[in-house]
Amino acid sequence: MAYVRALAARCPIPVITTGFVSPADVHRWFWLGDVFVCPSQWEEPLARVHYEAMAARLPIVTTARGGNSEVVEAGRNGFVVEEPSDPKAFAEPIVRLLSDQQLRRNMGRYGQRLAERQFRWDRVAEEVLAVWGGR
Repeated sequence: MAYVRALAARCPIPVITTGFVSPADVHRWFWLGDVFVCPSQWEEPLARVHYEAMAARLPIVTTARGGNSEVVEAGRNGFVVEEPSDPKAFAEPIVRLLSDQQLRRNMGRYGQRLAERQFRWDRVAEEVLAVWGGR
């Protein structure tokens, strides 16, 4: 953690390092952010944090790993980075979002509407029942 804090101290924009955040408090941190960045290198089926970020009106910068890119409509609610090991590929969309408040707001609002429309628990439950309900 000391290494991360040292890097954050050199950054020209405010960076907060929190250490562990309890699941009950995570949503508070989402509301304080401007951009959600998920540099995942794993082939996760889907990281739930993307839904949480969208619900908090945060534009997303994520990788094309696993199901991440299925949640992000590139240019609408965020950006997808093809190569997670390329820092410059992350820097470009992050700088673009931090430099353009209107773009951040538009993407954040679109993402929130998308989350409300597509990823609500009741909608997911309906889809599961449609597949498994008749068994």
